[in-house]
Amino acid sequence: MRFADDLILFAHLVDNGSYSATARALGVQKSFLSRRIAALETALGLNILQRGANGIRVTDLGNQVYANACKVRENRDEAFRIVEEQQRTPSGVLNVVCPPLLSEMLFGDVAVAFAASHPKVRLNFEVRTILPTAGLDAYDVVILPATGGLPDADFVARRILLAEYRLVASPRWQPVSGKASLEKLQGCVAIGWAHDGAPEIWKLTDEGGNIHELAVSPTLRTNDLALAARAAIAGLGLARLPAAQAIPHIAAGRLVHILPDYQPHPVSIYAAYSSRRAVTAAGRAFLAALQEAAAKA
Repeated sequence: MRFADDLILFAHLVDNGSYSATARALGVQKSFLSRRIAALETALGLNILQRGANGIRVTDLGNQVYANACKVRENRDEAFRIVEEQQRTPSGVLNVVCPPLLSEMLFGDVAVAFAASHPKVRLNFEVRTILPTAGLDAYDVVILPATGGLPDADFVARRILLAEYRLVASPRWQPVSGKASLEKLQGCVAIGWAHDGAPEIWKLTDEGGNIHELAVSPTLRTNDLALAARAAIAGLGLARLPAAQAIPHIAAGRLVHILPDYQPHPVSIYAAYSSRRAVTAAGRAFLAALQEAAAKA
């Protein structure tokens, strides 16, 4: 690498005609330039310059070296141009993973639109119910829902959406007589989220911002929200569903909104990527597309 750099310095020296002018043009010390040209002559085993009171003169062999040094400089400049163009223009392979419901309701359409508008990008959009908690290096972007913080310090996460949730149940579900209340629903059957098996305690917020707890007894636990919705419609119990998912079912009469004065805690939707790898132009463009779509949702 130093030999190629010295050839490029030599090309600049010939172009500028003197050490002083070249040092000023490149922003380096004249002594540094002189040492590098001397090192180049040593490496080549010949004199490519003649130095005198009237300045420098390129030898015949030096002219041949100069011609090749110019080609080295041109190749370097072209390589930088290609890299700069790649950094500006989204291209290459982009690996993305997303949960099924988020793909179906929002981000699948983002992937289709992105692929259509960025033909130089080969988008691999993987839909998985269970998202990886490790090995993020296999993906450029992970679309990740989280109810709490993200403990893994090896990736960077941008929150792109705060999803509100609703308590819903089938109109046929009658765990209590009369109007439902928080007190009457304590211990009711429910559709829970698959986790480590800890007791189900749902956090609810009232209109005044106060936090309440609702203990439930899950008859079914799942990490598939589409399945949770089907279970609720089938009358298996109370469910927490994203508002965007629940509202169409409520409007169609398949579900009813339970305890509308209490809201389950919202879920943050993150776009995460490994901190150990640089985000490509394609990755930056896809993250921007995610944020734009989430802002309109």
